[in-house]
Amino acid sequence: MPSFTVTIPRKNITQLITKCGVVPTGQRFNNAPTEYIAVWDTGSTSSVISTKMAKDLNLPIIGFTKTQTGNGIADAELFYVDIMLPCQLILPKVKVSALNLFSIDMLIGMDIISHGDFALSTYGNQALFSFRIPAKKECRTDFVKIDTGKQEPIRNPSEPARNAPCPCGSGKKYKLCCGKKTF
Repeated sequence: MPSFTVTIPRKNITQLITKCGVVPTGQRFNNAPTEYIAVWDTGSTSSVISTKMAKDLNLPIIGFTKTQTGNGIADAELFYVDIMLPCQLILPKVKVSALNLFSIDMLIGMDIISHGDFALSTYGNQALFSFRIPAKKECRTDFVKIDTGKQEPIRNPSEPARNAPCPCGSGKKYKLCCGKKTF
């Protein structure tokens, strides 16, 4: 199973950074692919490359899009690239947009992160960032279960707690009124 782990001094953890290889889709990675600085960004819906990288790789434009950035909405060109993650796994034909990213080469967004197990632990003086793809069911970590020994129910935030007064105004507890379970 392809995976990698990066340790970072905890005092320096402002970004989750790795190196990734990138080539135009369909081209092979040579023995030593060009490595680019990638920030793993859970706030980014999709992956983004720098406009400089798009030019350096001479990528053919496949379309255009409007992209929400920290500075508002920006027009962006779209490209296909093959990305080699730090674990040597190649993700083929990833659709990316190109924006001016200043000091980094690319953002790895949720379009990639959501296909794997993503973990960050900041115990002690070091942070440990680990990722593997594909995700595995047995990797699910429930900290509430670990800390208390029992699984806490996941509540719908729009539904009242079972022992709260019913929102219908009856004066009864929610579980004995509108929240009554019927089987």
